[in-house]
Amino acid sequence: MLIEMVGSSPLLAGVGGFFRGGPERIAADLVALFLVVVGPVWDYVESRPLRAAPSRALRMRYYVRTIVWLWVATGAAVWAVGFSSLMTLRGIGIQVEWLKRYGWVWWVLAVLLAAIVMVQLVLPVLQVSMKYRDREFLEPKQLVPLRFFLPATPNERGWFVVLCVTAGICEEVLFRGFLMRYLYTSPLQLGLLPAIAVAAMVFGTHHFYQGVKG
Repeated sequence: MLIEMVGSSPLLAGVGGFFRGGPERIAADLVALFLVVVGPVWDYVESRPLRAAPSRALRMRYYVRTIVWLWVATGAAVWAVGFSSLMTLRGIGIQVEWLKRYGWVWWVLAVLLAAIVMVQLVLPVLQVSMKYRDREFLEPKQLVPLRFFLPATPNERGWFVVLCVTAGICEEVLFRGFLMRYLYTSPLQLGLLPAIAVAAMVFGTHHFYQGVKG
């Protein structure tokens, strides 16, 4: 009886579906594996020497490598499941009838989101970088524990802006698009709320370098 119950479990049955199918399916499995397992471990290993002995060279290496892996992973995710599958509720597997009738709502939300990102993130960084370009550290007291990670030169600040924009785009696609869809649709077929919760937790593991409060 127990064996039959285990065998009929959709969650356990889905485990056997990893790394099967065409190249796109295998690529999706690999991206998910990277996000859940490899990414947090890499981030910890990469940020550890930077935290122990901060330097401009180590910060630049961290910025560039993070930018590269975010865009590579995003490109692989888009290739594996398609852009529309990451950016629409229908692609994720959620059917909402009224949104189908009023598709313009998504364009309004996209414009508002872009405006919020520009006003709240990009413009302040650019403004501070230009106004205080000759100062080594600009952070308030709350960010002192992150000084090892924050830029200290004009060149670093330029790359840091690129990193912030990259993270703002790629992390949304990877964690709130690809990973949530992956967990919700295949192969584990978690429920919508569990998929959202797990994706959020995985997102948090990629920011362990900020500490528990961060």
